[in-house]
Amino acid sequence: MLAEIWFFVLGIFLIMYVILDGFDLGGATILPFISDKESDKKIILNAIGRVWDGNEVWLIAFGAFLFGVFPPVYAKFFSGAYIPVMLLAFVLIFRAVSFEFRSKVESETWKKIFDYLLAFSSLLIIVVLSAAGANVLKGLPIGPEGFRLSLIEALNPFAILTALTVTSLLILHSLLYLANKTEGELLNKIISWSKFFWILTLILVVIWGIVSAVSGFGIYSNFIKYPILFIEPILTTVFLILALVYLNKENFKLSFLFSSLTVGGSILFFGISMFPNLLKSSLSENYNLTVYNSASGELTLTIALVVALIGIVLVSIYNIYVYKTFAGKIKEEDLHY
Repeated sequence: MLAEIWFFVLGIFLIMYVILDGFDLGGATILPFISDKESDKKIILNAIGRVWDGNEVWLIAFGAFLFGVFPPVYAKFFSGAYIPVMLLAFVLIFRAVSFEFRSKVESETWKKIFDYLLAFSSLLIIVVLSAAGANVLKGLPIGPEGFRLSLIEALNPFAILTALTVTSLLILHSLLYLANKTEGELLNKIISWSKFFWILTLILVVIWGIVSAVSGFGIYSNFIKYPILFIEPILTTVFLILALVYLNKENFKLSFLFSSLTVGGSILFFGISMFPNLLKSSLSENYNLTVYNSASGELTLTIALVVALIGIVLVSIYNIYVYKTFAGKIKEEDLHY
C-alpha cells in the first residue's frame, strides 16, 4: 500500500515540475526568435527569471525521494543511462549560467551568445527529459545485469517524436504564461505564436497517439484493461481545446490554467500507462522494476512519506507566495535581468 502511495507522490512531484518548469523552459527556448527588441527579451527574461530556479525544486525532490524509496530503480536508471543523465546535469548548469551572466556585460554580441546558449540548453533539457520518458514508456533493454543506453540509442524514432510533441506543448504552455505577463505589440506576437503552436501541438499529439497505439509497446494496456481510464486522455484533449477557446477570448488566465491541466494530464497519462512498473524491460517482464519489487522497507517508506508531505506543503506555500508577489504584467521598473 505504501509503495503504491509513493508511486502517486512521485507523480505529484513530476506533474508539478513539468507544469512549473515547463513554461520557463519553453519561454527560454523561444527567447532569441520571438522578437529582435532588447526590451521584449528583457520582459520575457524577467517573466520567467524570477521563478525558474524555484520551479526546479520539484525535480530535485523527485530525484531525492526516488533514491530513498525505490533505490534499485534509481541505481539501474542512473547507471544505465549515465551519459544522458550527465548531459542533463551539464545543460542545467549552462542554463543557470546563461540566466545570470547575460546582463553582466552591455554588449549586443555578449547578450546574443547567452540568448542562444539559454535557448539551446533549455531545448536540450526538454529533449533529454522527454526522450527519457519515452524510453521508459516503451521499455528499456533491462536484463539480469541491468542495461546500458547510449545517447544515440536514447534518441530512437519514438523518443524523437515524443521530444517534438513535448517541446511544442511546452512552448505553447510558455506562450500562454507570457500572455499573462506582457502587453502591446509583444502580446500580439505571443497570441499569434500561441495559435500556431496550438495547431502544431494538436497535430503532433494525434500522430503520437496513433504511433504509440500501433507500436506494440503496450502503452495502452492499462487503458484496455480498465476502459474507464480512457476518460483521462479524453479530458486532457478537452483541456487543450479549452486553452485555445479562452485564448481566442483573450482570457489568458483561464487559457494558461487549461494549458497547465493539459500538461499535468499528459504526465498523468504517462503514470497510468506505466503502473505498476517504474522501469519496464523490453526483454522480459521478469526484469521489470515495479513499485512492489523495488520499494524500500516499510519504516523507510513511512518516514519518507511524512517528510515528503511536509515538504509538499512548505514548497506549495512558497510557490503560492512567489507567484502572488510577482503576479501581473511586467513593467519597466521590474526589469532586473
